[in-house]
Amino acid sequence: EPDALAYVTPTGAIDRIEYFEVSNVTNKFGVVRREFYEAGKMVKAEEDTDGDGLMDRWEHYVDGIQRVVELNDQKPYNGKPDTRMTYDEKGSLVLVETQPDGKGNYLKKVVPGIK
Repeated sequence: EPDALAYVTPTGAIDRIEYFEVSNVTNKFGVVRREFYEAGKMVKAEEDTDGDGLMDRWEHYVDGIQRVVELNDQKPYNGKPDTRMTYDEKGSLVLVETQPDGKGNYLKKVVPGIK
């Protein structure tokens, strides 16, 4: 079970929660997930899914619903997203983007179900 540390605003609202555990790759204790909140709702999260010390998954939420997930799942594993998946308000996948151009855009876009 990971340990957690919550950060609060001066008004007492949760601003961020960080989860810590020992990495199965580096054998070091560190942050494996950060969740960011606004007005009591999670708005984004970042996670080190493989324990190498670099965040490799980023989640973005709108009204508490996950709308975008970005991954660093292709080599080089450098802590920068190379895949972005966008979901509609019901949680259905509507767009997959790959081949980032280094400026925040993706060169290849695939809409599931459309050829």
